[in-house]
Amino acid sequence: MKRINNIAELTAALALLALSGLMLVNVFARNVVRQSFIGTETLAVYFMIWITFIGSAVIILHYGHVSVDFFLRMVEKRRGLLRLIGFLTAAAATAISCFFVWHGAQLAYQLYMRGGEVATLGISQGYIYAFVTAAMLLMLCNALVLGWGVIMGKPESYPGIQEQDDPSEE
Repeated sequence: MKRINNIAELTAALALLALSGLMLVNVFARNVVRQSFIGTETLAVYFMIWITFIGSAVIILHYGHVSVDFFLRMVEKRRGLLRLIGFLTAAAATAISCFFVWHGAQLAYQLYMRGGEVATLGISQGYIYAFVTAAMLLMLCNALVLGWGVIMGKPESYPGIQEQDDPSEE
């Protein structure tokens, strides 16, 4: 699973790099050549959506989503409550991911079969939504891994408890 997450992170980084390059080229073209490329804004929006969904899938394992740290600080010494919070987080992420995977796959299939194309890019919208569905499938897998770690009592799976580096290794 770690290898898949590393590939997902690399994909998001490459998408961010492509987005930055695309916008830089388009700004140059608009201001110097006085002509812009067709579809760059649309592609930029899709890159941002993809980066968001891939990032969302990967950071679930680190409790990187928006949270209320106040509650975690209140219960940081109570492993039972941390375990409960971790389990509820994993359960909510699993439910949300299942919803997105199910409906996203249906939407991607319908768009692909209907032949709906992105006008400026000339590709099927089904491909766009299939990528989002794949990212949510990764989030589902990561949520299940997180939940399993909490169920098995692995402290590194609890929110707020970070693995401590061994000082003797330095």
